[in-house]
Amino acid sequence: MVQCQLSTLEHLQSSGFGRPPPRHGLQLLFWFAKHCVTLEFNNSLVSDCQPENGCYGFHLFGNIEELLPLAYYLVGNLNTETYPASANLPAYVTEYYRLSNNPDSVTTLYDNLDRIIISLRVGTRVVETVYVTEHDMFVSGRFSPDNTHEVSPALIRALQSPELDLSTFLTHMGYYQGMQVARNPSAIAQWFFGTVFQGLPCSCSLMFPLYISISVFFFFITRVERFSTQYTSISTFCTSFRSRHFDRCPHIDCLPA
Repeated sequence: MVQCQLSTLEHLQSSGFGRPPPRHGLQLLFWFAKHCVTLEFNNSLVSDCQPENGCYGFHLFGNIEELLPLAYYLVGNLNTETYPASANLPAYVTEYYRLSNNPDSVTTLYDNLDRIIISLRVGTRVVETVYVTEHDMFVSGRFSPDNTHEVSPALIRALQSPELDLSTFLTHMGYYQGMQVARNPSAIAQWFFGTVFQGLPCSCSLMFPLYISISVFFFFITRVERFSTQYTSISTFCTSFRSRHFDRCPHIDCLPA
């Protein structure tokens, strides 16, 4: 099912969509709002980028998951072998794609996750609905209903503001937060522990052995080459791990505060 509608920049930030690097969803949405649609006075959106012709890698969305009621157009797949027209997306959308020369690198799990889905009114250029979504990393080839949000015309209007440039937008979204963690293993372990367990409803004192294990783990991680490249994936993994395994868990067996 589709989650709440995003109407403000604050809603978008709270959704967690498109961040941190190497994800590209925020850049994709920024481009889409600035260059792909026009917002009319009646709050209707008009397409300027011919999705029906496959421009910028737009293609029909099969809606296999029954996520949406109709067939929609999808954009955001950066694989030019599959969708050659995606090469026409601006460089700021594609800059993190395949930075690693190793196709099996963990960074490649996150650099092509994000998509925009739109519906077009038949026979017109009117965009009825806009959604942002991401691939479900735990079910190959499917999108995540829990991370699918409708984008309101009000958010498109905010993104189209001439005073909002890309750098300001990404900073406001917290896109780069967490990338400056010290390379000290203990500091990184503390960051990991806080990211995964922050906000849990009790003080999990029994987690201390796990904290020690995490410290040892990151001690070895800091010794491998290109740690700064891999760190981005670790950041994304931490957030994903917490949301998948803790945020929806109704009970966590731990000591009371």
